Amino acid sequence: MKKLLLLLFLFQIQLNYSQDVIKIQGKNCPMEGDAQQEQEIKQNPFKNRYKFPKKKDIDESITINYLLKAKGDDPKLSQDMAVMITGYVRFVKGGSKETCNCHASKVAFTDAHIEITPTKKIKGIKNTLILEVTPRIRKLMFEDGEDWSTSELKDALEGKVVTFTGWLFYDGSHEDEAFANDTKNKIGKKNWRGTCWEVHPVTNIEIVNP
Repeated sequence: MKKLLLLLFLFQIQLNYSQDVIKIQGKNCPMEGDAQQEQEIKQNPFKNRYKFPKKKDIDESITINYLLKAKGDDPKLSQDMAVMITGYVRFVKGGSKETCNCHASKVAFTDAHIEITPTKKIKGIKNTLILEVTPRIRKLMFEDGEDWSTSELKDALEGKVVTFTGWLFYDGSHEDEAFANDTKNKIGKKNWRGTCWEVHPVTNIEIVNP
């Protein structure tokens, strides 16, 4: 009987901490979101990771300057690794409707979109790295007593030097919109980012210079 109760208890813990499927605006949203296209079906589980990286997963040698020049086939980078990136936070804003979040429209259920540059003086689109705080990570942080809402992150981080830890993600849907792939901005759509590599999801935030 005791063994059965222990198993039930462990199963309940697993249910409480599993974020494979979460409620987003009243409907179940799996790791793939509501994606229909093959590329997004493959990408979204990377975006929606909720396991926090261990020390062995983090490559601390990767810097923001390295990522800004990196292409998708960079031999040092992988979506299975995490990084610690320090930069100057220029903007924090709510994300748009995306398949990874089952087209949620409320800010509480969209990614917090963070844009950083190497320093306050070094700016411009080609020097901009994108980071994302996701609803799954936000939910876990809330359960741990921390407010990672978009509005709170905006108030706390904008205009500061911050170190972000999180998983690397390569957003291949923007390959013709990043300077790392299109240095002269002549291929496809107009560039709006430095690289397709992102820190997504962010799993730890530390303000270095308040």
